[in-house]
Amino acid sequence: MIKWLKDLWDKSGDKKFLLTHVLPIGALFFTWGFAGHLYMTSLDKKDLKEIEGKIEWIGTVTESSASRSMAKYHPLKIQLQDSPDLYRLNDYFKLDFKRIQDSLRVGDEIRVYRRSGLQTFVSWGKTNDIFIIEKGVMTILGLDRMIKYKQNQRDIFGVLAVICWAVYIGLIYRRNN
Repeated sequence: MIKWLKDLWDKSGDKKFLLTHVLPIGALFFTWGFAGHLYMTSLDKKDLKEIEGKIEWIGTVTESSASRSMAKYHPLKIQLQDSPDLYRLNDYFKLDFKRIQDSLRVGDEIRVYRRSGLQTFVSWGKTNDIFIIEKGVMTILGLDRMIKYKQNQRDIFGVLAVICWAVYIGLIYRRNN
């Protein structure tokens, strides 16, 4: 195993290796991202899991990215009473945080909607990511905002997948002719 990893590392700077091994893996990665986000853009409220409870705590927190950059981001989190889970709204929606926090108070009865485990796996997210927030009959954060966000991500993954596949297929065609 170690020899295989050493060979992989030694070949990682080789242009041919990058084009014949890394490029198709990248193409598969971006294709999965595209397909997962395509699925997420077709979700309806009934497809999500509804969690109801009273707000125990609401606020933004600082988290570090799991990536190599260790970038900081600041999602809005909501803790519901009698629930061990923290529900999270991505900091992409940070311009809405003040409005959301002004609309919600500790003790308010709300409903948050999140993905199932399978939906999370398919679309590379966190299970407790918030897709909808409702308080009584009022929608605080609508699904349409999350769908728009997922559409933007879907489009980026789609473009990158097409580029990777086009280059890879072009290389195979060139090699065979």
